[in-house]
Amino acid sequence: MVQSRLTAAKQLRGLFTSGWDSAPRESSAGASASVRYGVVRSISGENVTALLDGSAEAVTLKDATASTRLKAGDRVKIVKQGQSWVIDLAGGISRALDTAVNEASARMDAHDKTMAQQQKEIKAAQDELAGMDGKISDAVDAAISQLETPDGGNHIYAGETEPAPPKDGFQAGDLWYQTNASGQIAAVKVWNGTVWNGYDMLANSILVAGSVGSTLIADGAVTTSKITAKAVTADQIAANTITGAEIRADSVDVNEIASGDIYCKRLAATDGAGYTEMTGSKLEMLGSDSKSLFAIWVEDGVCYINANLAEKISIGTNSGSVLNVSNGGFIFSSMMPGFRVNGVSAVESFAIAPGSATESFSANVPYSPHKTSYAVVYYRCTYANTVGSVKFPITEGGSANVVLKDFVDVNDYMIVGCIENIAVVLGKSPNKTFTVTRGKPFRFAMQSSGTSINGNPGTQFEITQVTLCGE
Repeated sequence: MVQSRLTAAKQLRGLFTSGWDSAPRESSAGASASVRYGVVRSISGENVTALLDGSAEAVTLKDATASTRLKAGDRVKIVKQGQSWVIDLAGGISRALDTAVNEASARMDAHDKTMAQQQKEIKAAQDELAGMDGKISDAVDAAISQLETPDGGNHIYAGETEPAPPKDGFQAGDLWYQTNASGQIAAVKVWNGTVWNGYDMLANSILVAGSVGSTLIADGAVTTSKITAKAVTADQIAANTITGAEIRADSVDVNEIASGDIYCKRLAATDGAGYTEMTGSKLEMLGSDSKSLFAIWVEDGVCYINANLAEKISIGTNSGSVLNVSNGGFIFSSMMPGFRVNGVSAVESFAIAPGSATESFSANVPYSPHKTSYAVVYYRCTYANTVGSVKFPITEGGSANVVLKDFVDVNDYMIVGCIENIAVVLGKSPNKTFTVTRGKPFRFAMQSSGTSINGNPGTQFEITQVTLCGE
């Protein structure tokens, strides 16, 4: 068995008291050569002065712990260790244990008395509660069984099981409030003289607590200003108006929704194919995989249209005109720069800015029209401060030789002109490289007296833009 600290202390105390105080004490005359007994006279630091039994003289011994475990009057045992005499520890420990054990014993006795009193009081309270349980139940049953209906001739019973009949038996019209396991009323039954039947209450109206008669329950209708319920289950709710701060449902099936505002996170298609979101100034249609199909928004005064998964955006009008925008971000124009291709006036076009206005250049054009059919070179003659353009047919992998020319009237007798030949090459997909190789430009004057060739006009011919066109 595991001993408590108190039990162990008591046993230790008995050991010391029986082994020290009750044993015959040796006198100095009868002591062995290695053991002496005496009484502590005084303690000063490590010095302990003790008067030995049978001796009139006191002796002084060294003990480093004397001040913490001994006091004047303690009886000590002095033993010889080697050539020195020292104080045995038993004397101080016995005194300390006596004090500790006595204090612990007193506390344990008080604790035992308190615990016994508390257990006695708890037992009395438990007995009292156990007796009250049955009394309360019997009193409630008796009170309920004696309740009378408003006419004073019938009784009302309540309980989960059928009530036991009184000595005079049930009377027709007696009511039984049948409760469930939770004590709630599950049914109301009436005694018809033979059996308990379900009770149907008939009334022209029922006055609801807290109202003044504006709430009526009638056949086929409930008339009230408010119905509060955790759930209203119905196959159909017919109303001219349903007003509420919030209406939540898994689905609302209507032919038309008339509303000043419709607030929702997103509008989803019934077949689950996608949904529409409106975020700020951005309207976006997304597929069932949440990828953007089409988006339109306004930012910094610019209207943006984006169709990531489409190669073209086709915009038609009731006149039959169609504007097609492809996924390369192409520029579209109608009758610009003023000609048709195969009778079609609206065509794709892709503008190229030359790397040099006065020298040969190349440009990579991966987003040119799918079916390039012609190109337009725009140029400027700085000598005469005039502009011009030339259109020529070209396809992927094709080339063309183009003449740039300009004329200006100087006066009634002379016309000055500039002319230059350039070579144009368009590479094949996927990276179409458009190359312009410039030739030697000439400037000349035509007079009434004859033609004069004045040679190279230098940088007076500048190519400002090249546009690839097609379908």
